[in-house]
Amino acid sequence: MKNNNQLLEDMMKDLYNQNEFYKPGNYWSFYEKNIVKQIKKNSLHQFRNWSGSAGVGNIQSFGGGAEHLKGRFGVNFHPFDDKFLFLDNNFFVKAYNFIINKISKFFSFFSFFSFRAAEGRRYFFEQVKKTQNLAYDKAYNIDKELLLSLSDSNIGNPSGFFRNDKFYTIEFIDTLLKINFIKQNTNFDKVNSIVELGSGIGLLASAFLKLKKSLKYIIIDIPPALYISQSYLEALGYKILGYYDVINLKSLKDIDTNKSQLYVLIVLIKSFELIFLCFK
Repeated sequence: MKNNNQLLEDMMKDLYNQNEFYKPGNYWSFYEKNIVKQIKKNSLHQFRNWSGSAGVGNIQSFGGGAEHLKGRFGVNFHPFDDKFLFLDNNFFVKAYNFIINKISKFFSFFSFFSFRAAEGRRYFFEQVKKTQNLAYDKAYNIDKELLLSLSDSNIGNPSGFFRNDKFYTIEFIDTLLKINFIKQNTNFDKVNSIVELGSGIGLLASAFLKLKKSLKYIIIDIPPALYISQSYLEALGYKILGYYDVINLKSLKDIDTNKSQLYVLIVLIKSFELIFLCFK
């Protein structure tokens, strides 16, 4: 994935130029400024591994980052971020903690002097692994066929795990459970189109399109979330009629819908909600 700050700025500019009726409310407009800054400051190659928390204005606000690296609401800090690895894995820190642990057996008060974040990291990620296994087993028991037929992508460097040579994240497994619910409550074989309002990074769309490539899939969202969606779906290999192509369209009739290849089309409507049309 490549950062395209000009694309992001043009999307945001068009959003600001819309009628007030079509602009984001106070809730989202509060977040978007910081999210735009975060996107510009960081490489999209890592966007699914950015740390942070909902409530301070970053990609976690719409589910883009690693779930287990999300801080509490309003706290833009996490003690187990990768930036602390150099400290936690330092030989002297490990040796120091080893000595403190030995002494604490006899004098418990000394346990307060350990580097507890370094100790906590090991326990924390052991629990993450257990959670990943539980999520996989749950999805396996609910819909084995669905789970084994699909897998997540490592684009964006998400934190996940491998099972049977397939890559999964907790977020993706949660997405599969949503799809299972939809399958159980619809005549899914006859579903030819889906509209998703609030697409996040496009994870649900990517899963549906892997499952059923003949779908017409419509995503409705606003930038900067939609900037991430477009970049992510492009990186997954979908041929995209992008923002710059769309604004030059004179009519939707100019779009050739008879191509055999899968397309993702961004369609601009007057409210500046961008719509992805995915079809085969």
